[in-house]
Amino acid sequence: MSNKIDDYLGEALGDDEPELDMKELDSAEDYQSREDWARKNLYWDEDRKMWEIPGTDYSTVFLGTVEHANHLFMLRTFPWLEQDGSELSYRLFLEPEKLDWMPLWNPFRGYVKRAICGSVIDDDTMSEVAEQAVERTWKDTYAKEFAESLLERFGGEFKAANPRAEIEHFLFGPRGLQFFNQMAFKADESWDTDLSHKPSISVDRVADVVTWLKLRDAMYPDRNQLKFSLGDRPREEQLGMFEAALGDDDEEEDMLSDVIRSSKIANPEVMLAWLKENLNGQDGFYTLAAYSDFSGGLVDRANAAYFRRKYPWLTSYKRGFGGEDVGIHGADVANIPPDQFEALKADYLSLEDYPLLDEEGHTELEIEKRQEAWNGWIKRDYFKELRVRFPAFEEAFDEFEDQDNALGLFEDARDRAGEEWDEDTGGDQSIHVDKVIDATTENMLWKWMFPENDQNQLRLELESLCEGREYSCLLADAPDNLADAVIKWGQMYVMDDEVYTGDHSDRYGREADPHVTCKYGLHETQPSGELLRIIEETQPFEIEVMGCSLFESSPDYDVLKLDVESEALRQLNARLSQLPNSDEHDTYNPHLTVCYITKGTCRELVGKRLLAEPTAADLRFLVKSVVFSPPAGEKIRLFLGKPNSCAYLAGLSTHGCPLRSSS
Repeated sequence: MSNKIDDYLGEALGDDEPELDMKELDSAEDYQSREDWARKNLYWDEDRKMWEIPGTDYSTVFLGTVEHANHLFMLRTFPWLEQDGSELSYRLFLEPEKLDWMPLWNPFRGYVKRAICGSVIDDDTMSEVAEQAVERTWKDTYAKEFAESLLERFGGEFKAANPRAEIEHFLFGPRGLQFFNQMAFKADESWDTDLSHKPSISVDRVADVVTWLKLRDAMYPDRNQLKFSLGDRPREEQLGMFEAALGDDDEEEDMLSDVIRSSKIANPEVMLAWLKENLNGQDGFYTLAAYSDFSGGLVDRANAAYFRRKYPWLTSYKRGFGGEDVGIHGADVANIPPDQFEALKADYLSLEDYPLLDEEGHTELEIEKRQEAWNGWIKRDYFKELRVRFPAFEEAFDEFEDQDNALGLFEDARDRAGEEWDEDTGGDQSIHVDKVIDATTENMLWKWMFPENDQNQLRLELESLCEGREYSCLLADAPDNLADAVIKWGQMYVMDDEVYTGDHSDRYGREADPHVTCKYGLHETQPSGELLRIIEETQPFEIEVMGCSLFESSPDYDVLKLDVESEALRQLNARLSQLPNSDEHDTYNPHLTVCYITKGTCRELVGKRLLAEPTAADLRFLVKSVVFSPPAGEKIRLFLGKPNSCAYLAGLSTHGCPLRSSS
């Protein structure tokens, strides 16, 4: 059905759809209190004493609008919102007391911004409500019009006493709209919207392509002459017999052959047999996905949501302890469109190869559950112990603990500790908080709690060896312990009078943020789909720090650096080099910059190692993420081996994830 409503959705999803910049959202609003943000973006309803969500009010007279889709998506995603309205219109509200505890705050802000702009928040929900609007308009208006057109054309062909009743019974039945859409496709007609935003279509043009044979076979499938018994002959032999009997009537042959090929699919008995064979059934209900607070996990929840969203005709049962069963009633199979049933079968059988149907939906559920765990108990335990270990920050903790950035501090320390979230029964998330506490350092506290005093704000500005960088680059941060060692190594061996600062002390001098450049000179100012695909297909890898060397390409200064080596890094650079870029270097020399130095100095350091007696582990670090650095604006952290689209929804830009962590 979705391919039938493209034009209908066009008005809402047009080419001029406003783009929502999640980085801009974070940079402008991360330091706002939630109440201040609500005052700026929501409407206060004095009568209800609640915040109204703008852009989500819709009228039941005009279903299928952008506001209708956004209303439905927000209510499903944030079930703690309040729905209120009359029989003709509905609105969404947020109670003031829920502002401080509600999870998924960053996605909520982003969705509200889209709703305010009149943009569609979720395409699947938009398709769902558009299809509902088409079905309603069909029954209210177009089924009768189509019946009149068919009666005018084929009334004399019917042997029934009341042809009008026969036609209307068929068109208002479960297969009426399906037949109409099939004919509309042949007529190259699509659903559009009229001036009142209701679905519309030219009925007469659709009726013009209908033939009596097509109508007869659709209305009376049991009388189809092709469905007489052929015993146990193979299907290919059946096709050959029918095609031979049809002669040169190509149109008739194609149509009848399609009927043969689809007869097995469209047979409710065959459908029911497949359900009994492949799904768990009880009392005539066959379950596709099920979960509760005490069974199943986030994979099951994500699969259930996927089935509900893609196949709205499925039945969903809510049960005790937060449970849900999504599946099919055996009595409903006769009303299931054959193509939809085949698609459903393909999705279900794909679970044998990979147990998850929706990666992004699963990631969003993980984020939600981790936010719940953070607000529920982790934040309390984490800051309780931090107050003991860092008493000098006691007063600062009181203010910082409830800020959005507090979770960013925890994630930074978790990444440094190499600790992963665990999933408990029912999908709840847990973690070894004590190990994250052990990995929390005073430098982290300063960086997250007092970002305006953080020297690392200058990071990534020294990337290019030339002035006025106009391109983007991709960087791999050195972990904190290694970065500190590189900085101290440079301070120890490079004298102050050997440091080159030139006329731009903010661009040269000592390196304040050691990192490895994966690729310089990229033309794109935002991560493209191809770049994100490369990042997703690149697995985390190790980099080894080698000896000291010099770049001597400039007539004014030399660059003192520590060479690094990694075959995976070189492979990543080679793939990135296929993207549009202006990197004029013929060879790739990955390194950690130590300092810009006066020409002719520090020659004695060439070949010197970072550590006098290192072990293999001392000079290796693991890269799990990279930073996309545009010529202007916020930097964006991208995670290797993972889809990165949900990072924007979760607010995981430079504010949600630190730019320099344990990589």
